[in-house]
Amino acid sequence: MDWINILLGAGIIWTCLCRIKRMSAASTLATVRYSVSLLAAAGLVLILSATVRPHWHDAALTFLALAMLCVQASTSRLWRDRVPESFSRPTPLDAIDSDWMTHVSGGKR
Repeated sequence: MDWINILLGAGIIWTCLCRIKRMSAASTLATVRYSVSLLAAAGLVLILSATVRPHWHDAALTFLALAMLCVQASTSRLWRDRVPESFSRPTPLDAIDSDWMTHVSGGKR
């Protein structure tokens, strides 16, 4: 079970670092930057609880749940009105509009 927690913690840290690399104070809200950083720290605590501090395990899981809640709360504004566009599948109507635009513009988009 410890190796699963190590792999999960490493995966959390990796994905957070990939996001943090793209964030800047100018382009990303502070709450999002801080919550992703907190989630990375929770991944590290999860690894530590599986390797050198087994008595931290319950606290590590609580910390991880708190960090996940912070990420959910900080990104909730994206979900306020609809599914974020980057998560949406194109609808058949979008395909029709796309085909129509290609036809009208003579094959150029």
